[in-house]
Amino acid sequence: MKYFDYDSFKDFTFISKLKALKNSDNIFCVTTTANIEENKYDSNIHKVGDNKNFTSSNKDSSFFELNDGDLLIIRNSEKEENSDTTSFYRLPVYGGEAVKEFDINLKNAEILFELEDSFIVKYEFDRHHEMNKITEEEKNEDVEVLTELPYFENAVGFTDKKRTRLARYFPSIDKTDILTDEFSNISSVDINDDKSKLILVRNSYENVMKIEDELVEYDLKSGKDSVILQGFMIMSAKYFNDDIVILATDGKEHGLNQDCEIYKIVDNKAIKLNEEHYCLYNSIGCDLKYSSGSQIEKTDEFMYFVILEGYGSAILRMDKNYKFDKIFSTNNSINMISVKNDDVYYVLITENHGQEVYKLNGEQLTHLNNDEYHISKKDKFTFENDGNSFTGWVIYPKDYDENKKYPGVLSVHGGPKTVFGEVLFHEMELLSSKGYFVFYTNPRGSDGYGNEFMDIRGKYGDVDYSDLMKFTDIVMDKYPIDKLGYTGGSYGGFMANWMMTHTNRFDCFVSQRSISNWISFSLISDIGYYFGTDQNHTETVLNDYDKLWDKSPLKYAKNAHTPTLFIHSTKDYRCPVSEGMQMFQALKLNKTQTRFVMFYRENHELSRSGKPKNRIRRLKEICDWFDEYLR
Repeated sequence: MKYFDYDSFKDFTFISKLKALKNSDNIFCVTTTANIEENKYDSNIHKVGDNKNFTSSNKDSSFFELNDGDLLIIRNSEKEENSDTTSFYRLPVYGGEAVKEFDINLKNAEILFELEDSFIVKYEFDRHHEMNKITEEEKNEDVEVLTELPYFENAVGFTDKKRTRLARYFPSIDKTDILTDEFSNISSVDINDDKSKLILVRNSYENVMKIEDELVEYDLKSGKDSVILQGFMIMSAKYFNDDIVILATDGKEHGLNQDCEIYKIVDNKAIKLNEEHYCLYNSIGCDLKYSSGSQIEKTDEFMYFVILEGYGSAILRMDKNYKFDKIFSTNNSINMISVKNDDVYYVLITENHGQEVYKLNGEQLTHLNNDEYHISKKDKFTFENDGNSFTGWVIYPKDYDENKKYPGVLSVHGGPKTVFGEVLFHEMELLSSKGYFVFYTNPRGSDGYGNEFMDIRGKYGDVDYSDLMKFTDIVMDKYPIDKLGYTGGSYGGFMANWMMTHTNRFDCFVSQRSISNWISFSLISDIGYYFGTDQNHTETVLNDYDKLWDKSPLKYAKNAHTPTLFIHSTKDYRCPVSEGMQMFQALKLNKTQTRFVMFYRENHELSRSGKPKNRIRRLKEICDWFDEYLR
């Protein structure tokens, strides 16, 4: 068997957009593989059960099922990719060539629902361009005009005056009716059984985006809408059982990261349905998946939800009497689900195998990934700190000899409201194959353990630091580790910066897509103006500089003497490159060994979906740094 190397992710197939079709017995998904030679990803539609992909264009990343059973796919030419027209092709579900069906003169149009004579689509609207309020000078591609907050979004780009809107397209007469206004972003959308109404989540603003959403019902016959709920951050809205069911949180007790609850709407009020608390949505981290799929599904009789249970995942079912039962639980990661009648299908990644499609009875329906790679030995144990119980994992180095000592690396996840689970993780297996112990846990702030555990607002670098250091003490006591390294990104990057300024315990750090200064982060990041203040328990950036600065690693940079590698991306608008640069310059002035590696045109997702050659270079930089300071 092979050991993991820098480019091993190229040998895995990633699954997304799982869909059991309504009008046939077919199940489709999208498969994606890394094409290192061309430095891109190839995506195609795959029919579950077949030995080869259903399409071969390497550009098919989504599909829509028509009422007659065929599929619609988007096939824009290279010249059309940035145009205001989206081209749709019909793909016969039982085989045959894709044939042009129609063009919709809307940018990045995506079909949501098919009506008798039309389609409901969402699309990207640019108010600068379409309202002709932009001067000739401003049309210069070298000029960007900013007038709103937020003005950019990670993995999307600059979003000033851009909105996601809804439209209704009539193909027989090539006519488009715009359904929503130019100031509103539309996220979750569903249609009722008789296809006369839409329920949608709307966020409308002209200057600064609001944190709370509006729940709106739109009448397709009259063209009128009505606001039926305000005051919540809404993840999803669905019609079910003649009711409107939402997943939402008001954030009043635990802030922006507060877990969603399941509500139905009665007389414009949200009535909570779940008595037991659930961590809705699976946030288990993994670098061997590429895109996503549905984690909420419904039939006439049930609604289904993917939930977290600690570091594992489960499928929760709700019936028409609003009773809940868990129909499947696993220590591994359920990435998405699709349901047809009583049959439930899901995509699962385990700790020793890549993504596959399964049926609820346990039957494995795809064999897209094989077991050609050696999976390292791993220990799991529990420990206590400050009255809380934690699970920790330790991956052994390649060719482990109990009579020798080895370097070890603590890995800390992002978020902080995400979670490490029992899934195959390329980066960790690579470090193991290079001769390192790798150990990790889920400190306070992590997802999956409830709101009290998750809520560390105002306590960053305090309770989480205590948990991680206690875990490190235990690992160092139990395993033959002589030198100690640290790696982490996003929140894990913040903790790298915090730890290097508060302890000399580590021999080197790798700080990735990090936060060093809560003041600058709060005024630059795409989520900064609300996330930075919320997580530090402050009211506004402008009035709470002292509190933000006290929790900023940069304030304590004079204490940092540990060799540190910084990795950032120029288009990371979540944790901007300036955050790493500030810490890097401080360490240089402090005469601390440091290196800054910057990836052009990459964003916050570099480690998971960055260009293949850049992913390889990133892993080489990390391993080379550890080899230099831990060997």
